[in-house]
Amino acid sequence: MKRRDFIRQGSAVLAVTALSSCDTRPRWSDLRLVVGSGATELELAACADAQSLFERATGVAPPIVEVGEGTGRFDVLVDNDAHVSARAGGFRVRSGDAGVVITGQDAEGVRNGLYAFMERLGF
Repeated sequence: MKRRDFIRQGSAVLAVTALSSCDTRPRWSDLRLVVGSGATELELAACADAQSLFERATGVAPPIVEVGEGTGRFDVLVDNDAHVSARAGGFRVRSGDAGVVITGQDAEGVRNGLYAFMERLGF
């Protein structure tokens, strides 16, 4: 395993660990998938995939909302940020104030990050 792959996977594990160690554990019904205001079709399709997987596993379909629609108790923010990685498809997964923040170098990176996060959750 390359160093950057280890670091990327390690950050996803840290995010999941941080969520599970919170004093007040979020319920699956509190989950929201939050997309950036300029979300591409690829990012929205990845969120729809995640929504479907969560619904099949928990019986609850998390809403997909846009940034600026308030803050939920357990948000998974997915957005792109050109400063995340020097390569196309790169991403970062970290814990944030109200949940998990997944940022990608581009739309492909956002998708890769969301799928890696879902994989770490066992999907």
